[in-house]
Amino acid sequence: MSRLIVTGEARGRLINLDDEGPLGPYVVEDVDFLAWYERWLDESMAGYAVGFFGERLPLGEADLIAALAADPSPARRLRAGMSLLQLPAVSDDARTALGRAMADDPDPTLRAELLDHLGWWTLDRRHQPEAFAKAADVVARHARSCAPPGLEALATLRRLTFHDILRELSSQDPERRRSAAYLLGHSFGQVSRDGVPESTLDGVTRRLLDDRDPLLRYHGVAAVGRFELAHLHPLLRELRESEQDPWVLHHIRWQLADESEPTYEPADSEVAKDWASFSVWDTDLTF
Repeated sequence: MSRLIVTGEARGRLINLDDEGPLGPYVVEDVDFLAWYERWLDESMAGYAVGFFGERLPLGEADLIAALAADPSPARRLRAGMSLLQLPAVSDDARTALGRAMADDPDPTLRAELLDHLGWWTLDRRHQPEAFAKAADVVARHARSCAPPGLEALATLRRLTFHDILRELSSQDPERRRSAAYLLGHSFGQVSRDGVPESTLDGVTRRLLDDRDPLLRYHGVAAVGRFELAHLHPLLRELRESEQDPWVLHHIRWQLADESEPTYEPADSEVAKDWASFSVWDTDLTF
């Protein structure tokens, strides 16, 4: 959904919100509401894809190609690439730029997102599965070579494994552990458990539930539901008696589904505060 900003330095501009998913707020780059509305009219009449309008950068093809190649922000480079794909017709120059970005951009998430989009809408995975798989393997190798590894890229391409996550959960960086735990508990259908003993998954989830960081405990609770670890419900009941964070407690009760919905105040939750600035969210408001 889009909302108008009415106070502060960005007064008069539009902000896009995803209130049902993990994406954070994004201030669209149009200078004010009238510019946004005029662009919507122009692009609608010109045949552009205008769903969730404002995500496309308000630039022409040449400027989008330049942004994709050289903008310092990976999030904006990706937005430039996706904007090229929303044009009524993708020129040869744009296709060349997109191919170069998927092969050479240092950000693995950008490579994966562009390839995933092209895989569904341009390559047509049903008719060129081998071509897509080969390209995805190349991006996956790059993602694993990065420091830290590009777990989001691996998840996008369905190449994320439990072992990728396990390595990051042992990191000394708390944000890396949080990112890995988030993907463990919330990336439905995107984490391969091939060859992973039940005891290993059990041990990882128990450690998350016992962590001092409430956000990691929350992801541990999510993992219990994600992997249907019903044998850990007694542990959740024990945690329910001592848990101090309202949001973690809410989700423990929701997973157990044996009590009426509790009332809680998100502002009082350390998890809620961290969740709003979680590293995997797109909160790049640099312009």
